[in-house]
Amino acid sequence: MMKMKTLTMYVLTVFIGTGIFSGCSTNGEGLLEGFTEGVVLNVNTDIFRVPLAVQFLNVNQESSLTPENLVIAIEGPDSDLVYATDGNKELTVVNGILEIAFDREVLIDKDHTKSIRVVAEAPGFLKTVHNFLITDTAFQIVPVKMAAINDLPTGGTSVAHSFASGTEGLNEDVSFETEEAVEKEEITRVEMETGTKVLDENNNELVGMVQAQLVHFDNRSEESLAAFPGGLVASSVVDENGNDLGTTQFITAGFVSLDMFVGDQEVKTFSEPLEVRVGINPNTLDPETGAKLRVGDQLPVWSLDEDEGRWQYEGDATIGASADGKMEAVFEITHLSWWNVASINSNTCSASDPITFEVSSNFNGNCQSPIYYAELINTSSLASVGAGKYVRISNGNTFEFSNVPSDQEYQIKFYNLEDASCRESIITVSLPSAINCNETYTLNLTGLNFSLFHIEATMSGICQGGSTSLQINPDFIVYYRPSGCNNWNYLNNAVSGFFCSSNLEQGGTYDFKVNYGSSEYLFDGVVIASQTLLFNGATLEITIDPSGNGASLNFQDIVLPEDFCDQLLGG
Repeated sequence: MMKMKTLTMYVLTVFIGTGIFSGCSTNGEGLLEGFTEGVVLNVNTDIFRVPLAVQFLNVNQESSLTPENLVIAIEGPDSDLVYATDGNKELTVVNGILEIAFDREVLIDKDHTKSIRVVAEAPGFLKTVHNFLITDTAFQIVPVKMAAINDLPTGGTSVAHSFASGTEGLNEDVSFETEEAVEKEEITRVEMETGTKVLDENNNELVGMVQAQLVHFDNRSEESLAAFPGGLVASSVVDENGNDLGTTQFITAGFVSLDMFVGDQEVKTFSEPLEVRVGINPNTLDPETGAKLRVGDQLPVWSLDEDEGRWQYEGDATIGASADGKMEAVFEITHLSWWNVASINSNTCSASDPITFEVSSNFNGNCQSPIYYAELINTSSLASVGAGKYVRISNGNTFEFSNVPSDQEYQIKFYNLEDASCRESIITVSLPSAINCNETYTLNLTGLNFSLFHIEATMSGICQGGSTSLQINPDFIVYYRPSGCNNWNYLNNAVSGFFCSSNLEQGGTYDFKVNYGSSEYLFDGVVIASQTLLFNGATLEITIDPSGNGASLNFQDIVLPEDFCDQLLGG
């Protein structure tokens, strides 16, 4: 019989101190040196922490299209510290979710924040750029909503147009515009003069057929506003003097994306400015006067610097009247990017001075407290402000919202799921007026006093091959969705193969999944009832407690990815 040897975390700590392996910097090489061949090892692979996962969704909640074949770039000051959960430096989106890990030796708190930028592209979707400032190690999954060009949300319209550019540039004037749509009265028009040359990023002239794609979003629709790249509260905005304004809210009158290609070469700049005319909703207010905008007023124009992840002031647009008498903001551009016609509000709560909330509830402890998805809602517009977050409804638990305008009234709305396709509202709490940055507010959730069904779960995986079999109880993040729901939701973090939850119902049917690096482990159609199930060689045993108030779930024999095992085995 094969001998089994168990290593406790204490033993692993001793080995680290004596130099058998030196942590993540060696990618686990030499971890098993000195062990007898053929032993089965039970080790804890608590190497990385994952404070952030990004979930890529279609901003159009009624669309069946999802961002697939995503190409991701991790940029920014601390991008070199980022790992995949299997220890590789190349990160992969797995079924719409990107997990971002840091070595546990990296200190992350409010005095040692980490700043990264995620640039995401997917076929058929508009490119988006999101900045993340990580201030602690508490896990959050942040939804990033992308717009499908051929299935835009309400408030968005697009047009594709092609034209020729010769060695002397355009041989005639070119113009193209988006169309009006249901509940969308505004359009955007682009005009180019004869002789204008299209150039690449190195100012080389491009000759051939130009394929242009223009997309316009208005400010009437909440879904349209949700398509704003990076969110309407931006962490980096630069004024006309090059000064960074810091966290700033855009009060947009409309924003556009304009892309052009000659074959597979991307157009970046032009020899002559292009004129852009963005239709303006006549009900748009001047934030300084509170009056509706009029012809002759001016609005600032901003472009997104994708390389730096910041918005740059480009000048003012004058409000004019189109041929049919509708208001439009008129301005010139010399390069392609996202463009935004918007006033700004700099009175916002940044990550360094967030709004803090303390939960008052009848629930205590991780296993006995449900996790709900919370959204901050503007009371006057009823629009969600920025990304929501998962909150454990445990008495005394605190959580924060940053990038929030501080001079407005809000509500916090709690849902059972983040997934808008099948979530239910749990409770709405109104906040005091005149919310202040760096203040703490108590949320009275004691009305949530119903009984909960508790589960406790364990998971163990194995590494196969070679002379040594390795059994581990890993740290990982568990996602789930009730049967029939579209998107994955956060269930809990597993530590050393253990997690618990009060979000499931006895008899309910769920899908569960775990990501490891580029691999996905899916357990679908699981009914919470006493049974034993097989999934690709792995076993899931469910036992309902005799009291009927809880259950145990035991996931066993999950074969872990080869590259992850190589990290542990030094292969």
